[in-house]
Amino acid sequence: MAAGRLAHISNHLPARRSPPRSSSCRVGILQGRLTPPWNGELQCFPRGRWEDEFLLAHECGFDSIELMVEAVHNPDNPVWSASGRRRLLQLTTETGVRAATLCADCFMSVTFAREPDASLELLGRLLTYGFERVVLPFIGPAIPSSLADAERAFARVATLAGRGVELAIESALPAESLARLLEGAPLGVCYDTGNQTAMGYDIVGEIHTLGPRISHVHVKDKRRSDGQNVLLGTGDADLAGAFAALRAVGYKGEFTLETNRGGDPVETARTHREIVRGLL
Repeated sequence: MAAGRLAHISNHLPARRSPPRSSSCRVGILQGRLTPPWNGELQCFPRGRWEDEFLLAHECGFDSIELMVEAVHNPDNPVWSASGRRRLLQLTTETGVRAATLCADCFMSVTFAREPDASLELLGRLLTYGFERVVLPFIGPAIPSSLADAERAFARVATLAGRGVELAIESALPAESLARLLEGAPLGVCYDTGNQTAMGYDIVGEIHTLGPRISHVHVKDKRRSDGQNVLLGTGDADLAGAFAALRAVGYKGEFTLETNRGGDPVETARTHREIVRGLL
């Protein structure tokens, strides 16, 4: 979308399909899930359409878009340039869709466990870019090879805490191990309902174990049999139990849909948002 098409969008925005939620139960969506993927992948930056997604998110009634920076560096991603970040702020003002959280998939290729100096330098840069929260995924290729490696990696991350940006660890570790490793550290947890289900964990019990340490939530459904990300309600994630547990531990943060796009990304997103609203 050309910049000019959104220059005065605040005067012409269509009404949301459903009213915005209160600040205690914001519902957002991951960048790239409102448009068809140009490369056929689920986790895909919306090349050429990242501006469109702010308007689409507004139309669907989402409160936010969680931005992502890919594992493979993409210089066209607006996060990496001052002009791009200014455009993000402008789109937030024009549409009312916040972009306060950054999911840093880049740390799946530059890992804290194996490249500590490069990782700290990269994270230090991201912390100066004006985001309120940075999610650090210790999953996939970034999974530490041992609990000792995980402890060292989390300790390195913690050295950059306290700069006005919340750091949230997304980890494939069981909740008991994660809670022990983060004990006393100034770090939060991004809890992913789908990933932990696919790992075979009891997500209701895990949420109670992590309790107030959970500072951000990724909502998705997965099958245990093959780990596939599927439409909400068609996998094995106990979403009703998870949301009840989150209420029980006093969670007041944001919920980001990191869901399957289905056949029509926008209609699927609308349906998924209504499911989440019902669970809230």
